[in-house]
Amino acid sequence: MSSAVKHNTYFLCDTKHKNSNSILHTTSIVMWVNDLNKIMTVSRCRHERMDRVFYRKFFCNWIKILEEDGVNVTDFLNGLTGAIFDFSTAEAYGYLDMLVKYLGEADGTTRFWKTVKGCYVHWLRSCKRVAGRVCTTERELELFMLNCKKMSTFLQNEQETKHFFKLLSSMYPGIKPWTKWWETDADRLHIKMLVRGCSKNNKFNELPDDTNTAESINNQYRRILNVNIQLELSDMFEEDCLFYGYFFACDSQIRTSYKDRSAPKRRAEAKSRRGKRYHNDSRAPDTLHNIHALPQNEKGLVA
Repeated sequence: MSSAVKHNTYFLCDTKHKNSNSILHTTSIVMWVNDLNKIMTVSRCRHERMDRVFYRKFFCNWIKILEEDGVNVTDFLNGLTGAIFDFSTAEAYGYLDMLVKYLGEADGTTRFWKTVKGCYVHWLRSCKRVAGRVCTTERELELFMLNCKKMSTFLQNEQETKHFFKLLSSMYPGIKPWTKWWETDADRLHIKMLVRGCSKNNKFNELPDDTNTAESINNQYRRILNVNIQLELSDMFEEDCLFYGYFFACDSQIRTSYKDRSAPKRRAEAKSRRGKRYHNDSRAPDTLHNIHALPQNEKGLVA
């Protein structure tokens, strides 16, 4: 486990709710593992409760395992730059309680507000759900989603976010209960997570914008049918074995991927991505996005 987190400064957390095919919820913490060159689940739990008390225990158990494996948890937690959630206050506050336990009240709270971030995809899903309730035509729904997508990317602070919700409420009176939910939680947590998850002009842009990876991994390991607890346990054991196998191969200098991750190769890939910034698809470059993507001469004029 220490190998999994030694070069990581952020994680994704997502909960898959139980349904008719499973008797338990599934919560996973996912991180990018540099040594393996892949996304891996570093902690998973199947559970019934979904409150702050449970998530505090969930995060504390994860940190306890890291500590037992030789990780300096104080340095690890102080080095975190991001914790991406799906706007679940129970998950976020459970993470806060864990930080307070290991770093103290002041340092833990400071680290929490420096790292917590919301999921942009969950924000859009929420917008689409409420749009289905207040929009009467397909065109109206498209305009609502367009406003939410475009305007949310320019939000900079709580005041601008409140003004944004006020504007939406004036345009669509039926969404006031929805906007109230976003605005009225105790510490303005939803708004702060929203600004960090949607805005394209802050330091959190270096982090993933969504928890899709964690959600995808949760779906991948939910092959359980007919509420069979034996399959639930077998599924978790299978993943543990796979995780151990990857790290055993890593410690033994055995490659688990054919992909070349050498420094020259990474530089070549980065150069190739920069070169593909503008694609000529035969349409006129008449939008701001296309014009800004065109090469410019020394005077700043489009060539």
